[in-house]
Amino acid sequence: MIWEKFIGSEIGLSAWRRGAACRGGSVKTSSETNRHFPAQTKAQIGRVWARISAPDPNRPVLQAFQVKAPDRHEASVGRSGMSMPVPPKGIPPAFGCTIHEKETTMSHTDSTEFVLAGVVMKRLLCGQQTAGQFCLFENRSDGNTKTPIHVHAKDDETVYIIEGELKAVVDGQPQRLAAGESIFLPRGLAHQLMNTSGKPCRYILIGTPALFDRFLEEAGHERRPDEVVGPPTPAEIERLREAAPRFGITLLSDWPPAE
Repeated sequence: MIWEKFIGSEIGLSAWRRGAACRGGSVKTSSETNRHFPAQTKAQIGRVWARISAPDPNRPVLQAFQVKAPDRHEASVGRSGMSMPVPPKGIPPAFGCTIHEKETTMSHTDSTEFVLAGVVMKRLLCGQQTAGQFCLFENRSDGNTKTPIHVHAKDDETVYIIEGELKAVVDGQPQRLAAGESIFLPRGLAHQLMNTSGKPCRYILIGTPALFDRFLEEAGHERRPDEVVGPPTPAEIERLREAAPRFGITLLSDWPPAE
């Protein structure tokens, strides 16, 4: 099955091993992990995958793939590159995120939408649902968005483009990402994501470990019904600036740039 390949990737298996070691459990090989992986978790991940890869004639279909963990001091771009840590059974309450009118168990996905820096971010999984190992978002940019140049001290990010294109400025070097391409952004590396193409872009964002989901709740806002999302207001910019240091995020330049 494609998800057995997906969750058996080196990055996912590494995260599983770390979690098992912390819990005092045994560490299994990749083949053992695939054979004995809990059916409940397979079903949970499968439902998320079905939602983000449903057939759509207007966009490419996501493919399952594997990738080796890149050097933590370099960003890697390629036609394959997204990998998920494997969530263990059991959900400690310490990795809290707010899920309205839903049980916070592994049998449910989330669909709450937030707005940050003009980007709509749909939360698919938060840290409370993955024992803090990762959070998962489907993001949408209308074609005129920029994040501040920033550095994460406590978490890594992985981006996979579903449709459209995105420009990632990594350590001062611009890199164009088209549909089907991905990039790994390790902590400690300055980066910026922007879409100035004038066309919509949809992409998957994975934060490891789960930290960005809690940052988003404080730095952004939950999207209101019928809200038309535009450039961030001065109040939204100030809220982002205030929240960033609490989650190990450093903003490196004036943002948004002066006109």
